Amino acid sequence: MDVAKCLWMQYPLYTSIRNLYFHPLSKFPGPKTWTMSRLPYVVSLLGGGLLDDMTSIHEQYGDIVRMAPDELSFATKDAWQEIYVHRQGHNNFTKSETWYKGS
Repeated sequence: MDVAKCLWMQYPLYTSIRNLYFHPLSKFPGPKTWTMSRLPYVVSLLGGGLLDDMTSIHEQYGDIVRMAPDELSFATKDAWQEIYVHRQGHNNFTKSETWYKGS
C-alpha cells in the first residue's frame, strides 16, 4: 500500500518534468508553469482572463507560444491561413453533422 501511495504522489512531479523537458512540444517557448500543467490555463479560463493572459504571453514570448503541455497558440495571419484554409490538391476536412447541419 505504501508503494502505491508513493507512486501516486510522485506522478504529478514526473508528469510536470516530462512535460517541461521531454515533451515533443518542449522546444516551443512559453511560461514554464503553463507548459508543465494545464491547471494555469484552466484557472485563467474559469477566471475570465484567458484572452488577456494569452495576449500578454504572446507579447512576452512571440508569435508561436506553448500555452499548455499539448497546445500551441499562433498569433499570425499566415498561421490562420495555413491551419484553417483549404489548400489546393488536398481534401477538405470532414465536418461533423452534429455541429455543421445544413439548413
